[in-house]
Amino acid sequence: MKVGLVGFSRAGKTTIFNALTGLSAEVGGFEKKREASIAVVKVPDPRIDALAEIVHPERNKYAEVTFLDFPPPEERKTGLETEALVQIRECEALTQVVRGFEDPAVATPADPVRDLRNFQSELILADLAVIEKRLERVKKEKGKEREKELLEKCQKALEEEKALRHLSFLPEEQGLLSGFAFLSQKPLLVVYNVDEAALNTPIPDKVAEYTESEKLTVVSICGKVEMEIGQPNLAHLRILQQIIGTCRALQSSP
Repeated sequence: MKVGLVGFSRAGKTTIFNALTGLSAEVGGFEKKREASIAVVKVPDPRIDALAEIVHPERNKYAEVTFLDFPPPEERKTGLETEALVQIRECEALTQVVRGFEDPAVATPADPVRDLRNFQSELILADLAVIEKRLERVKKEKGKEREKELLEKCQKALEEEKALRHLSFLPEEQGLLSGFAFLSQKPLLVVYNVDEAALNTPIPDKVAEYTESEKLTVVSICGKVEMEIGQPNLAHLRILQQIIGTCRALQSSP
């Protein structure tokens, strides 16, 4: 499974990336480089460990997750960069890291709901651009009426600022859409990144209400603490399980 870590600058994406992978990617390094950082993580599974004690295989084979830490949209530009879009479309699921802590390096206070809405707008705009370009061609071709109808259904939802993950498609319709790898249709997990003092406090009502309305799963974590621990732990496993579970649940939904 390939999972993309996305979000805005200073949200702590690379900190979460380091916590999940055990690597030491430079925090804030996207100011110097614009390509994604990549790491493959084996997902610990106590069931495999228990079976291994019985059958004694030559080696234990765990599921693997590839994490890609993508550069955030640049303030001086509009939308996600083309190179990032191509790589994000190749991911099976997305994890958006949102800032829930105050950062002296950022002039504006933390506003996770704003960031969630703004990033969804980025995904919607990217999908609309793909649909509009494809519709221009489909309208000129014969025998593409079904695809045209389906794309117009998606276009209408996106223009109403609705993510495509909220729409239901028949198997044959999903087959027609699969090649487009629409970003707003991908399974999305929200990681609410807080400071250590807020670890034991509930997720704010506004964040909970927004994620519930968008049918998104949200987990709270202090990325800085997890990165400093530097080893697999309960929070690490919880995020991995949430990512995999969210991806599988949405992929299997009608």
